Formats: sequence, structure tokens, C-alpha cells
Amino acid sequence: MTNRPPNQPRWMITLIAIWLILQCFDYTLLDPIFTVNLGVSVTPDRFVFLLVLGSYVIASASFSTRAKRITGLELLMILFSVYCLVSWFISGADFVLTKSRWLSTLFTLCFQPFAAYFIASRLPYDRSHIRTLISVLAAIGVYLGLTGIFEHYSISPLVFPKYILDPSVGIQFERARGPFAS
Repeated sequence: MTNRPPNQPRWMITLIAIWLILQCFDYTLLDPIFTVNLGVSVTPDRFVFLLVLGSYVIASASFSTRAKRITGLELLMILFSVYCLVSWFISGADFVLTKSRWLSTLFTLCFQPFAAYFIASRLPYDRSHIRTLISVLAAIGVYLGLTGIFEHYSISPLVFPKYILDPSVGIQFERARGPFAS
């Protein structure tokens, strides 16, 4: 009898892969269609991340995850996230805005990476799960590489999505800026 992890992580790995793919796109131009403004926009990538988080909580409650103590790295990530959140609150950066721009940035730069690391380190997995995740990461890399080549050589019909070519979107222009447009 082999010590294989339960089948539960397969769909969590699939959700994580979908979340990684959805992070490659900027949803601000689709605001009326794909976002719900509740202070922080609930874009497709954030919605899938909430599904991952909820799935992890359910899996933990049913003891389908690996029990693991919080490591020093995780403690530092928690402290950094709390420090940033307290700093955001004390500064009142978003209190006069209609959208929580800085809180949204904190979620993207602090909370999501920590939660993803925390969840991934506690999921039971096997070789096929890792292969799936590596394949998705490789596909994202190929997409970004090809987009960068097409953009550099001005092969506009092959650049997807088209907002990459729009200099009014985001803070960078050219150099495969798709994932950096937001």
C-alpha cells in the first residue's frame, strides 16, 4: 500500500493554476463587467484566490492538509503583513478615496503571496500535482516570452491582450508589460 495523498488536492492544484493564469491580466478596463467595487475590487483572479482560500479552510477542517508548525519565514511574512496593514491604517491612505487602492496593493504584495505559500506548503501532493503546477508555470512563461517577442518586433496581431500595446494603460510601456500593466 502506497502512502498517496488524498484526491482532494487535485482540484485545489487546479484552482491554484487557474489563479496563477488569471493574474497575468489587468481587469481595470473591464471594471463594469468583471469587478464589484466593495472598496477592494473583486476581480476574477481575486475571486479564484478566495475560492482557493475557502477550499483550504474546508480541507483543514476535515484534516485533509498536512499539520505543520509555523516556520520562522512564515512568522516574518505575518509580521511584515501586519506591519504594512497597521501602517496603511495609521496613514489613512484610502480613507478619502472611493476605492481602496493601497489596501488592494497590500493584498497583492503581502497577503496573497503569504497565503499562497502557507497553503502550498501544507497541501499533500505527489509528482502529478507538481507536474501540473510546473506545466502551468511553463505555459505562462512561454506566453509571456512570446508576447514580449511579438511586442518587441511590432507583430501587433499576435499580442494578446491588446491593452499591452496601449501606452495609457499601466505604468510601463513595452517590454512585455502585460503582467505589469496594473
